[in-house]
Amino acid sequence: MLFELLPNGEYPGEVGRIEFSYRDPVSEQMVFQEVDISSPLGPWEVPNEGYFSGPSVEKGFVMLNIFVAFRMAAQRASVGDDPSALSTLRALAQAVEGWLDTHADEDITDDLFYVYLFIDNLEARGSTSLSPNPLPPPEPWPAD
Repeated sequence: MLFELLPNGEYPGEVGRIEFSYRDPVSEQMVFQEVDISSPLGPWEVPNEGYFSGPSVEKGFVMLNIFVAFRMAAQRASVGDDPSALSTLRALAQAVEGWLDTHADEDITDDLFYVYLFIDNLEARGSTSLSPNPLPPPEPWPAD
């Protein structure tokens, strides 16, 4: 699970508390957990590159963004809006390339390969960046 959380006070520190439960798939026992969430950042102090509690969380966020953008592009292409699908994928590819400039990661590099295959398929169908009136890439997190 990924959660985007922001500090809720005037100063760095407490963000909140998450309480959740799940059934352990092996023992079938219910597991209850409570986690206090804190941040070294105060409200509105989030750096442009974001703040992640660790490298695996950051990679998970990148993977989620790839999935969401790929799905958006597929939905647009499935209804014949190839120009919008193409603009979404090109924006995604640029963002992923930028992340890979500072993070060597074989999984994300492989994901980018498939983004480029999708771009190639759209271009093979005749779509170009010069297509008339493509929609701008959608905002995947409109609540932010």
